[in-house]
Formats: sequence, C-alpha cells, structure tokens
Amino acid sequence: MAYENPSVDSFKGYFNRDFPYGVNPDTSILDSDIAKAFQMTNININQGLFGYQASYTIGYLLMSAHYLVMNLRASSQGINGQF
Repeated sequence: MAYENPSVDSFKGYFNRDFPYGVNPDTSILDSDIAKAFQMTNININQGLFGYQASYTIGYLLMSAHYLVMNLRASSQGINGQF
C-alpha cells in the first residue's frame, strides 16, 4: 500500500512549537532543511510497518524531525566536528 508523504507545511504544523522556522539560515529552520530531512526519510522509511495513513504520517514526521536535528547538529560542528 502506498501512503502519501506529508508536506513541509504539515511538518511545521505538527512541530509548531518545537523548531524556530524562518528565513535566516543562522537562526532559523528553513524549508530546504525540512526537505532535506524528508529526502533522508524517503530512503529509510518502511511503509509496510504502518497500517493506516495517519500512523504513517506521524512516523514519517517523527523520523524527519530526527534527521533534521541530526543534520543541524552535524552542520553546526563544521568539517572538523567529531559527530
């Protein structure tokens, strides 16, 4: 069964108080940051683990948030980071 992936706006709505969204890459989460996390989720999520669209959507958003945080941590440490 093929499920529909959530949108960037769905991500922002689900995590409306968890990330500082905006347009300044130094202080905010950009739409492109979320899109990058979505790409990583697309590679790793197993749709067969979910019985319904609603549970798939939540799993997809949670996995994407994980990748978003991991990407932000890695980018903040630069090329010499130990991450």
